[in-house]
Amino acid sequence: MKFTLSLICLFAIYVSSYSQTTFPEDGIKTKSSVYTLFKGATIHQAPGKTIVTDLIIFKDKIVHCGPVSSYSLSENTQTIALTGYHIYPSFIELSSEYGISPAKKEKTIPGPSNDRLEDRATYWNEAIHPEMRASALFKPDSDLAKSLREKGFGIALVHQQNGIARGTSALVGLGGGNANEQVIRAEAAAHFSFSKGKSSQDYPSSLMGSIALLRQAFYDAAWFENAPNTESNISLEALIGQRSLPLIFEASDKYDILRIEALAKEFNLPFIIKGKGDAYQVLPITDRTVSAIITPLDFPKPFDVSDPDMNRYISQDDLMHWERAPFNPYFIQQSKIPLMLSGDGVEKGSDFFKALQKAIAAGLHRDSAFAALTTTPARILGVSDVTGQLEKGLLANFFISKEDVFKNPEAKIASHWIQGVEYTISDILAIDLTGSYDLNVNDTYHSLQVTGTDQKFKGEISTIIENDTLKTKAEIRLQGHEITLSFASPDSNGYVRLNGTSESQNRIWDGMGTDPDGNLITWSAIRKVNKKQPQPGKESKNKPDSIPPVAPALRFPMVAYGFDSLPEAETLLIYNATIWTNELDGTIENGSILISEGKILAVGKSIKAEDHLRKRDIENMKRLDGKGKHITAGIIDEHSHIAITRGVNEGTQASTAEVRISDALNPEDINIYRQLSGGVTTSQLLHGSANPIGGQSAIIKLRWGRPMDQMLFAEAPGFIKFALGENVKQTNWGDLYRSRYPQTRMGVEQFYYDYFYRAKEYGELKKISSPSEKASSRLKKTEESSFRRDLEMEALLEILEGQRHITCHAYVQSEIDMLMHVADSMGFRINTFTHILEGYKLADKMKEHGAAGSTFSDWWAYKYEVKDAIPHNAAVMHEMGVLTGINSDDGEMGRRLNQEAAKSIKYAGMSESDALKMVTLNPATMLHVDEYVGSLKPGKHADIVVWSGHPLSVYSKAEVTFVDGCRYFDRAKSEALMNRDSAERARIFNLMEKAKSGGEETKKPERKIERYYHCDSED
Repeated sequence: MKFTLSLICLFAIYVSSYSQTTFPEDGIKTKSSVYTLFKGATIHQAPGKTIVTDLIIFKDKIVHCGPVSSYSLSENTQTIALTGYHIYPSFIELSSEYGISPAKKEKTIPGPSNDRLEDRATYWNEAIHPEMRASALFKPDSDLAKSLREKGFGIALVHQQNGIARGTSALVGLGGGNANEQVIRAEAAAHFSFSKGKSSQDYPSSLMGSIALLRQAFYDAAWFENAPNTESNISLEALIGQRSLPLIFEASDKYDILRIEALAKEFNLPFIIKGKGDAYQVLPITDRTVSAIITPLDFPKPFDVSDPDMNRYISQDDLMHWERAPFNPYFIQQSKIPLMLSGDGVEKGSDFFKALQKAIAAGLHRDSAFAALTTTPARILGVSDVTGQLEKGLLANFFISKEDVFKNPEAKIASHWIQGVEYTISDILAIDLTGSYDLNVNDTYHSLQVTGTDQKFKGEISTIIENDTLKTKAEIRLQGHEITLSFASPDSNGYVRLNGTSESQNRIWDGMGTDPDGNLITWSAIRKVNKKQPQPGKESKNKPDSIPPVAPALRFPMVAYGFDSLPEAETLLIYNATIWTNELDGTIENGSILISEGKILAVGKSIKAEDHLRKRDIENMKRLDGKGKHITAGIIDEHSHIAITRGVNEGTQASTAEVRISDALNPEDINIYRQLSGGVTTSQLLHGSANPIGGQSAIIKLRWGRPMDQMLFAEAPGFIKFALGENVKQTNWGDLYRSRYPQTRMGVEQFYYDYFYRAKEYGELKKISSPSEKASSRLKKTEESSFRRDLEMEALLEILEGQRHITCHAYVQSEIDMLMHVADSMGFRINTFTHILEGYKLADKMKEHGAAGSTFSDWWAYKYEVKDAIPHNAAVMHEMGVLTGINSDDGEMGRRLNQEAAKSIKYAGMSESDALKMVTLNPATMLHVDEYVGSLKPGKHADIVVWSGHPLSVYSKAEVTFVDGCRYFDRAKSEALMNRDSAERARIFNLMEKAKSGGEETKKPERKIERYYHCDSED
């Protein structure tokens, strides 16, 4: 009965350990059925759970982790003694194209941008392909797998890094089996980015276009889920099905994190961000809506600063980031956002562990680092029951190291076991047999001397010594931890053959063998200790933990002239100055102005602070003697392209009303600070002029150091850019651009009519689909689900409903007249014609229509359309009663708009006060923000400029520029910031020299060309 039960148990164990497969096996089955015992190692089971104990695996699973005494060992067990060594669960790489062929760039399709390379039931734009499955593309790559294993990674999340909605990734092992065996989870996560990738279509060509396209795809998926079956769309079906997966979004820079957060809030999607290592710069202003952050340990290399001439091309932000980048994981850890680490970008395993140590030295807790590579990614991916720890039942994925990889930057991996299969990485576990042994063969004792030095399992030179005169040659071979030994028997003509394994740090060998007669015998060999030899497996002493260095402070922004702390609104009385009010009071000589809490409290000849302030505010009030100074409202640039990143033109379609400049703001653009130095406080950031209907504007306050959303002028209404002329019909684009409608000026007119009729139809459908307030909730849900939100049509409908205003790029009289006629017939108004260099020809019609003109002073002859420009244009429009302003359309000119306004005094005799209004009050009125800015009046925003002299003089300088009462530019303090930055450059240069002398690889400085966007910029 006992025998029967034992047999049943044995059979059950065999069946449970035998995994079936669809693949036939040729020849003899080679799968190992041997248990492997890893004895006496320091086992790091999980973060915070480390113990010196034993580990047993069978096939691809862990069957025991703990003292071997508590486990009934099988006779079919091989033992590997690892006293003094460390075992860690394999790391999980979350950002890799391992085994995935990179996407190939297809030839761009000529013709309309919505033409696809292949006509399939997918989304209309090829950059949106969520139906792509990495598991269908996966092919193991032995070389890349080896590289990843050397860094400690045994599992990787892989996907084709191409497109905006990239499809799903596969979680795969990094072993040597076939693809079927290596795929752990076929659909593990869904992936997104703002990069168009290899799509053959033109659209999108900008960051704002990518964001608009993805937003529309998300809205389409929501509609498609409940809409009547009007079409088949496998892309939208895939987007809907992926909501339950981890959603990983790749950020190209720190500000992408904020853009992704905005999407997460808009669509209630818990994105995981895969960053670029600079998240620390925006963590203080994130709203923690992301569910986790993946950050690479690919820290920037120091610059080779040996050439002083080239050093001037190294930007301040690159220098500061090099010093602060190792602190990035620490800051994420402190933010309480789940942290995951990646080896993406790190080429060698040795570099990876050095980078890991650098992050730990910068404050990252070792357990946090451990978790970021194992348990956290396993939990996020929902595979904690498969991998991430060393626990019974989990995959036998782990690596062995002689040193603690979280303490020693020189740590190396000896071997990596993937799903129970060993992959040798270095020879630190290779057994050195050299030495003297006491050999016991069936109770007969011999002396064994091993004198060879070949450690590559090719056999040792060894001798059996019986006495001084009797010596016998012995052959030894080592395969892993299994040894074979044979020698001629001194008592017969036959051979003794022995086989065994190691115990106790490879000092003791024992096993079974046969004598010359074929009888089974037992044997053991004990190595004699040589005190001069280093003991195998002995762990080197680690340096004691040190207090992590203090992280260098952040700057606002993290570039040259960044603030150490953001300015706050001042309570300030400026007296004895010339005040240009732009109001009925005109210009006040020896006047005063009082500001507090971001507002203007009083303006006049004589101001008593106690009449306007509380006692405690008076005590904190600053005073400024304005003798010889002039005070004006902040300058407003109605037409600017500063502070925009990754494309100012989404010129790939004739209408891109759906794109938003606010999605592509760059608050670190040095032109913000430069224009503050010229007295500019507000700018309208416009889309380019590549299409008749461009994108939505962003009206910003130049709040240097503030994040993107805090730069937006909150009270400003919505604007959109239209354009006429050569650019929109592609006359000047070259011979390759002859297919996009419209190609003529008359086609442009018809285009506007067509799109506004579409918008009217959309508005009617929206009204029909919107339920009345009395409708039941069930009816409301049904009606809403039948309406597809179209972001492009929404923007055009806002124009028809008077909620969004048009600024139109225009030069030629006939086209300006045409667009006003289109607007009149369709029931809307053109708010502003910008450039408008032929405005003097039809100023009367502009006044009748109600259009403003924002023009250049005397800029012309740069293309045919401006051949009729005259320097009196602004004055003529002004005299005809047209609201007129002067704009820049240029990052450099923007800081001299006061001088541009003064040219109308020179050319046309305009009054000084009217000239100043053309860059202050008039553009404020055009932008519908004159209630808040543009003049110096109690209650308005404290956007003011202190000039050294007359504000329209070329010799005057803006000494202090306030935005909302905050001192964002101070010429005296600007010099101090420059000196501070120079000193910091010298300090970091010294650190880079030190890093270079310490053996770190450096990179050469490269010159970066500063680029200014204009209306006709191609991107």
